[in-house]
Amino acid sequence: MIYGTKTESTAIRQYETDWLEPGSYIVKVGLIIKLLQPWLAGSRDGVVILGNNIMDKRLLEVKCPYTCQDKPIYDEEEKIFNVNYLTIGENGAQLKRSNQIYTQVQIQMYVTNIPNCDLYIYSSKGSALVKVPRDEMFSRDVIIKLEAFHFT
Repeated sequence: MIYGTKTESTAIRQYETDWLEPGSYIVKVGLIIKLLQPWLAGSRDGVVILGNNIMDKRLLEVKCPYTCQDKPIYDEEEKIFNVNYLTIGENGAQLKRSNQIYTQVQIQMYVTNIPNCDLYIYSSKGSALVKVPRDEMFSRDVIIKLEAFHFT
C-alpha cells in the first residue's frame, strides 16, 4: 500500500504522457456519494475530461502493484501478465470479472454515472492500460447485494 501511494503521482504523469489525448485533462476528485443511495460512495484517482467537453469523460483508476516494482506488468518474453487480475482478451489486456478491482471500478462507474474507466496498471519497467466498460448487469447484481447487506 505504501509503495502504491508513493508511486501514484508518477503513474498518473506517465498515463498523461502515454495515453491522454491532446486537449484532454485529468480532474482529481475525492469521495463521491450516490445522491439517491447515500450509503454508497466511491473514490477514484481522477476523471479524464476528453477534449473541451465536460460531458465526455471516463474514470481513471491507477494501480501500482508492489509485486511489479522491478518487472513489467506484461512479460513480453513469457507472454504473461505479472499480476493475477489481468488476462489476454480479444482486444488485448482485460480485467478479470472475478477480481475485486472489477467490482471496485464497476461501483465507481455506477456511483458517478460514467460509462467507461481507464484502469492504468503502472510499473517503471512497463505499464498496461485496460479499458473497462460499465457492466450494467454486474453492477445491478452487486448493488442488490450491497443494499441487502447495508439494510440488514
